[in-house]
Amino acid sequence: MSTPVLHVEHITMQFGGVVAVNDLSMDIYPGEIVALIGPNGAGKTTAFNCITGVYEPTNGRVDFMGEPIVCNHPRGKMKKSYAGAESERYLSLPTVSYTPDKITKRGIARTFQNIRLFKSMTVFENVLTAMHVRRTSNVFSATFRANHKEEAAQREKALELLKIVGLDDVKDELATALPYGKQRRLEIARALATSPKLLLLDEPLSNLDAKMRVQMRTEISKLHQHLESTMIYVTHDQVEAMTMGDRICVMKDGVIQQVAAPIELYDNPCNKFVAGFIGTPPMNFFDGVLVHKEGKLTFVEPGFHFEIPPAWKEKLEPFVDKKMTFGVRPEDIGAEQAEEDPNMPRVHAKVEVLEPMGSETFVYLNTGENSFIARIDPHKHVFVGQEVDLAVLLPKAHMFDGETEKAIV
Repeated sequence: MSTPVLHVEHITMQFGGVVAVNDLSMDIYPGEIVALIGPNGAGKTTAFNCITGVYEPTNGRVDFMGEPIVCNHPRGKMKKSYAGAESERYLSLPTVSYTPDKITKRGIARTFQNIRLFKSMTVFENVLTAMHVRRTSNVFSATFRANHKEEAAQREKALELLKIVGLDDVKDELATALPYGKQRRLEIARALATSPKLLLLDEPLSNLDAKMRVQMRTEISKLHQHLESTMIYVTHDQVEAMTMGDRICVMKDGVIQQVAAPIELYDNPCNKFVAGFIGTPPMNFFDGVLVHKEGKLTFVEPGFHFEIPPAWKEKLEPFVDKKMTFGVRPEDIGAEQAEEDPNMPRVHAKVEVLEPMGSETFVYLNTGENSFIARIDPHKHVFVGQEVDLAVLLPKAHMFDGETEKAIV
């Protein structure tokens, strides 16, 4: 495997007694898009701010292109109140803390959740002005065009970037006169103007309507392929993460839960949180107990029970008489493959709501004890109030420890 562009090691950001990011470690490799995903308050933007010098982390180290740009350990009053991990690891190392502009000069660019453009400048001037961060001439010569050769080259590059993001036809308009979606594109062009080795995008599709979100997802993916760039993409939308990320890093309460390729996360979540966060509609959960019933290992939930398949028995035997959570995705309830297999368990439930989606139908059901969702063929005839028996595709299902919520199978 190649050397990482970015190496993040045990980063912790603590505000008083609140730990916003806790022991964050990850590597970002050349040419990949890593989606950093989690609910609001998970610590995604705080992690960005630690990497880009907006915040000085309480503890930890960040290396960019093999050289440290951040290195710190708890100091002063924080020594006593520090609640993160690895508090002694960096005591013997010199403190490193670059300001955001110096980090940008080294080759890291970012966008922000709230668009930050020069309101009184045109689209073209916004991109051109961003370029002075890494130019060889100073701001004075940039303003008065003393370095004509460099100025001409950068004007040409600015036009090229505007063509890439589809804004060359509005280059002379005021930035604030653009529709919201185009302002987002302009912000990305401004970030690219610094010729970054790493681009950090913070919620770039927030506040866009559904149609524009789909369009912008495609445009960012094309941009990534065209520039062969390395990106970290922050979002709370799992659809964006699944469709754009080469890998996805799932965060909750400042802690990384799992890092994996999209299909790996979907098929093999490491815990109940990841299983429920990834997937639309979300995974269904049934809380019950594992018991020996008539000599057979059985999962029992008030409205649903089934015999544990042989492939699961060895892993689940230690959990007999303990609380467990059975998880199954909506498309694996009532699926044709399950319905055709007489060995698959069935769940009896009443149809409460139907949501026809065109290519599929979401069926909201209730066992009397538990509500769940099935995703079925739109041509299968069901109606509200109907009582149905649906087969569950066990090979695609999961079992989670009721206490730790870790995946067992």
